Amino acid sequence: MGARKSHTHGRDDGDTLNAAMNAPADSILPFPPITKQRALRIAAHATGLGSQQLGCFSKKPAACKVPEFIPRTLCWYVYVPAERTPYTQRDSRLLIISRENGNILYDGPAGDGA
Repeated sequence: MGARKSHTHGRDDGDTLNAAMNAPADSILPFPPITKQRALRIAAHATGLGSQQLGCFSKKPAACKVPEFIPRTLCWYVYVPAERTPYTQRDSRLLIISRENGNILYDGPAGDGA
């Protein structure tokens, strides 16, 4: 029986482990970050709307005036526009989704109404 080839492209497992152990702590994520498309799917599930009806941004939209909410992690800001008529003025909805784990950190008014 022949020796098994490593699938680490020329590096043995010890080198790979040492490289991981010596990497700066802030460069290692315990799991893949949440993509924009995945954040849209999470928000679509939470709102019951199609993702094409939502806007997803890496920074808080300027029109949103969420009171004193400062996330402690990188986030996606998903904006759900409110239906407005001449007789109603309501806030749009804002979801703030963690890029680290997909948790919804905020789900409430965007603060953009009259």
